[in-house]
Amino acid sequence: MSVTEFFETFPENFPFFSVICGLLAAVICIFLRGKQAKNCTVACGVLVSFLNCGALIYMATSGKGYVVYRLGPENASFAAVNQLRFSQ
Repeated sequence: MSVTEFFETFPENFPFFSVICGLLAAVICIFLRGKQAKNCTVACGVLVSFLNCGALIYMATSGKGYVVYRLGPENASFAAVNQLRFSQ
């Protein structure tokens, strides 16, 4: 994969980074108190907001219909409980 291809598909991973950011903030906030924990939570919220706005702009301008994240080896035939669809 070239550098150009990497940066063209990098925004497709923003939903993953949003989830990881929330998980890390939760673990970090356990060890913080009061205002520090609040600031960590607010920083995580701001970062996730920017990532989601970036993903929205990417999907609006890239021309891709959707991106699917598979959470398991096979599709669930009864419902899409093991997929996250990132679409326009």
